[in-house]
Amino acid sequence: MSVENPEFSLHVHKISRTAQHDELYTIGLWRGTVLCGICHVQPIDHALAALRRVLEQAGHERAVDVGPKANDSIPDAPRNPLRHVGAVFWTFLASLIRVGR
Repeated sequence: MSVENPEFSLHVHKISRTAQHDELYTIGLWRGTVLCGICHVQPIDHALAALRRVLEQAGHERAVDVGPKANDSIPDAPRNPLRHVGAVFWTFLASLIRVGR
């Protein structure tokens, strides 16, 4: 009997605490040369919950949805759309750097 032991390559971007918010995290999971977003600009509790869902589903035969769930409530998340754009930019830039390795 073969036991599957998944291995993960993660990318984590941390935005430092400011007067407006605590630390915020963007987490991506490398799948070959593609960086798939797990969470974008979220407080640590929400980022870890998203990562936990992916890790718990790893190795199952069905496809893993790495995005946030529709019923996720994120009351403390900032509503500044520029932060999301920045997170997407840094994730894209990281994917270019990763591909170049």
